[in-house]
Amino acid sequence: MAYGVQDDGSFDRKFVDDIIADLETKIRQEAGNDVDLGQSSPVKQILDTVAIELAELWAAQEENYYASYFEDAFGDHLDKLLKLAGVSRIPRRPATGEVTFSTGSANASDVTIQKGTEVTTAPTENAPAIPFKTTESATLTAGSTDVTVSIKGLQPWETDVDEEYLGDQTNVASNTVTIISNPISGIDSVTNQNATGDVAQGYVAGRDRETDAEFKVRYRNTLSQAGSSTLDAIKSEIYNAHEDITAVSMDENTSITDNTGSGGLPGKSFSATVQYTGALEDTIAQAILDSRPAGIQAYGSTDGTATDDDGETYTQSFEEATAVDIYVDVTATGDGTESGSADTSIEDKIIAYIGGTDNNGLDLPGLEIGDDVIYDQVFAAALNVDGIQEADVTIGLADNPSGTANLTIAADEIARSDLAKIDVTVN
Repeated sequence: MAYGVQDDGSFDRKFVDDIIADLETKIRQEAGNDVDLGQSSPVKQILDTVAIELAELWAAQEENYYASYFEDAFGDHLDKLLKLAGVSRIPRRPATGEVTFSTGSANASDVTIQKGTEVTTAPTENAPAIPFKTTESATLTAGSTDVTVSIKGLQPWETDVDEEYLGDQTNVASNTVTIISNPISGIDSVTNQNATGDVAQGYVAGRDRETDAEFKVRYRNTLSQAGSSTLDAIKSEIYNAHEDITAVSMDENTSITDNTGSGGLPGKSFSATVQYTGALEDTIAQAILDSRPAGIQAYGSTDGTATDDDGETYTQSFEEATAVDIYVDVTATGDGTESGSADTSIEDKIIAYIGGTDNNGLDLPGLEIGDDVIYDQVFAAALNVDGIQEADVTIGLADNPSGTANLTIAADEIARSDLAKIDVTVN
């Protein structure tokens, strides 16, 4: 058997049992068949020791081989590998928000709240106190009873709290930031009237450091590098402009004919349809300006403002994709060999096809903008779980779906689902 790199690109590693067998064969060939290879013989013990060391070298060689491919790399090596392609891991990000410092009765003199004042949530059985700090100084003036201050979650080097609580966990509910770490004379209480990380309030949502799996998914969605002014290059520039941009599709009209009367594009124009969260209109506009061909119009119903190298501002247009909620009900029958988590596996398979957040917290891209939801693909996803032999599947655009036909998605829409919209029962 040939070991090492195979014709199909895989790597066949030599394990310790194979190494021992080959060493024993070779030593018999050199020393004769009567050589003592009993377990207690010195020769056998030396062979076994050497075989273990060789097996470790084979394991290291296999790891080094696969580490050259981003699909098999992980951790810091994945970071270094994809950085060569111009893609960096999205770091952990703490949430921002606001808290109100209050006093029961007005003070006779001003009370200063220093920038960097630490406030926290109360600890629970499942999590420690989540720490925040004020990002500006504030003054509770004499005669006033409250003052509102901006806050931001702490970084790992600013606190002893474990890093796993300093990303997504900093998105806390309203009225939960209620503890002042070092009491301030003249201040009786603190609270956050709004949830931290609420983008509707203009806050920044906290998020965990991008996992290896999420990083790889995002890299796969990165197409050509920007700069060549092709549709793929413009799409890539937009997609990589911000982590909250989750899907981009492109259309163009290369003729001089104005097709807007029939729902098309003006002559010599292109249109980007973008799915995103938050107020990213200017970010998307900048990505379009940085990558579009000179003299070609960016067309759409949503506008953003971009700035060129000379400081001139331009309005760039695009279309905002509308997410269409997809509901799926599955009643599956197992053959007795299915695992106890077969229901969550079915959910993850369906979300991987449609798109959304799975049970591992991964944001999976799924279908692209304008792609129809194909019933047979959803059905196949439900059956693509070990031990599942039958499934009754219905899909639709509302809860308790009853359809078994494909769902049509418009050119400016994108199908999405989540765990709350998928109901799976395994019998």
